[in-house]
Amino acid sequence: MKKAIALLLIAVLALTCFVACGKKDGDKAANIEGKYVISKMGGEDAPDEYKEAMFVELKADGAATMTMGDEGGDCTWKQDGDKVILTAEGETMEFTLNGNDLTMVENGEEMVFTKQ
Repeated sequence: MKKAIALLLIAVLALTCFVACGKKDGDKAANIEGKYVISKMGGEDAPDEYKEAMFVELKADGAATMTMGDEGGDCTWKQDGDKVILTAEGETMEFTLNGNDLTMVENGEEMVFTKQ
């Protein structure tokens, strides 16, 4: 009986270690990866035709795609707290993550991208 209790206790402790030692960085990426479509520009709702032409897509492997009308392309991204930083060809763009929204300020105008 003592042996069975000891084995059960060891199994419970081992299970606790596996649960407590999960990968945290991957969890963050999994939570924010996806496609974010323009929803607001300068505090106003974005026109429907912009929603297909202006988006950011974050992928789990750190790759990203950003399209702003006729411009855009592939880039990389990383998360630092509530900041999401996209980098393409040495240029960086910083977004603030708030729930399902990524917000950036470009030339004094705020643009909000909402996760789809």
